[in-house]
Amino acid sequence: SIHCPVSLALKITSSMLGMECDEVNEDLNDAIGEIANMLGGSVKQVLSKGGLDVKLSIPTVISGEDYTVNSLSDTDCVVIPFKTDDDRFLVGLTLTKED
Repeated sequence: SIHCPVSLALKITSSMLGMECDEVNEDLNDAIGEIANMLGGSVKQVLSKGGLDVKLSIPTVISGEDYTVNSLSDTDCVVIPFKTDDDRFLVGLTLTKED
């Protein structure tokens, strides 16, 4: 998961599309979902090289200032903070072992 302020999501979307994006819309959701896919793919590649069979879930994009994410599983989530020149954001990773 990626947790970032709207201002950063707008910057990311504008950069990816090569045009100004100034509102939360489908383009923004698609761009942030694609970033999540790229991060997930990178994590999958690293873990697969270590011998793990990794499957990715389809990303879900949640917009808003005040939100709560509840998981039906009892797995832990590793949250890694990042900082750019102007913004801070979080990347969360939850791994579940299938039997």
